Parts: sequence; structure tokens; C-alpha cells
Amino acid sequence: MASNDRKRSILRIGLKFCGGCNPGFDRGSVANLIAEGLKGKAKLVPPEERAVDAVIAIEGCPTACADLDPFSELPIYRITSREEGERFLSRVGKDLFP
Repeated sequence: MASNDRKRSILRIGLKFCGGCNPGFDRGSVANLIAEGLKGKAKLVPPEERAVDAVIAIEGCPTACADLDPFSELPIYRITSREEGERFLSRVGKDLFP
């Protein structure tokens, strides 16, 4: 996190989706699950916004095809299933909220 952003109490996490070729995986419901789980700690925003602290890429399959190159300097969390979304929430305190 940049020094001028340390004063923020809520992290800004960019939310990136893949192209959606797997209609059997409801990426939006996983995004909502994560947003609820991070309430009061982090806010999900478009990844192109300024002052993003990390990026979550919700992708419909293990191919994980979303282009994340523009965010290579940030922590990136790839989620390809609802279970991975739940695991992310269970460990996020250790990774993002030291």
C-alpha cells in the first residue's frame, strides 16, 4: 500500500472477471459472497481505479484467462470456484489484514 494511502482504514480491492465462458459458475454470487465477507474491512472496486491495494480475479475455470498483466505490481488472488472464494475469505485476514 502506498504511504499516502495508509491513512485509509478500508482497503480497496480491484475486482476483475474473466470472459465468462463457463455458464455453470455464477461469478457474481462469489463476488457478492466476498464483498459481504470483507464488509467493513475492504471495498471491491473496478481494478482500473486509482489506489487499489490488491486484485481479486474471479474466473470461471482453472484456465484463468483474465489478463492481469496491468496489475503485476499488486497482490493478485485468483478464484476459480465458490470453494476457492470461501477459502479466500478464511485466509484473507492473514494475507491482507496483518
